[in-house]
Amino acid sequence: MPVTSQDMFNYAACYGISNHTLQAVIHFKDKLDEVKLARAVRLSIDAEPVLGCFFVERENSPFWQLLFDPEKISWCRLEETKDREDSVMKFLLEPLNTDRDPQILALLLRYCQEDTLCIKLNHACCDGRSAREYLKLLAGLYTKLCRDPSFEPEPNVQGKRDQSAVLEARGITELKSSSIPEEAGPTWAFP
Repeated sequence: MPVTSQDMFNYAACYGISNHTLQAVIHFKDKLDEVKLARAVRLSIDAEPVLGCFFVERENSPFWQLLFDPEKISWCRLEETKDREDSVMKFLLEPLNTDRDPQILALLLRYCQEDTLCIKLNHACCDGRSAREYLKLLAGLYTKLCRDPSFEPEPNVQGKRDQSAVLEARGITELKSSSIPEEAGPTWAFP
C-alpha cells in the first residue's frame, strides 16, 4: 500500500522527535465477550488494511507491506489481574514494535467482574482523530458481531487516515497562508 506524506513524517518522528504511540484505556463496569472482541480487532484490520501492515523504508518510495500471516497473530490478548492500575501501566509502557508487527496492539484486562480495554496504535499510520475513529470502528464491529457472528466489514479503500477529512469538512481544499505573500517563500525546510 502506498504511504502518504503524513505517514512518512509521522514515521520519521518516531525516531526522537515525538512519542509515536497513540493509546487508549477504556473501563467497563461489566465483562466483554473476549472472543468477539478479539474477532472485532482482527476484523478492524480488514476494515483498515494499513493496521495489518508494517512500514518499509525504501528510498524515494516507502510503502506499507501486509503482514505475512495475519491469522497467526494474537490481535487481542486477555489478562486477568488483581491490580488493574499496575497492569494498565505495564501495558502503557510496553513498546509497540512496528518494524515487523501490526500497527495496533490490544489488551483486555479482567479485574473481578469489570473489564478494561487497552489499545495502542502507531502514529505513523494514523493521527489522533483517526485513533478516535478507530475506537468507534472497533465498538461498531463488536456490536455487529454480537448481532451477527458472521459479519464481515468493507475495507477502507480510500485510505483517508490523516487530517484530510477534517480539512474537507471545513471546506479547505488548498493549504495556503494569506499572511505570507506568495513571492516570500520559505527560506528553510525540514531536513
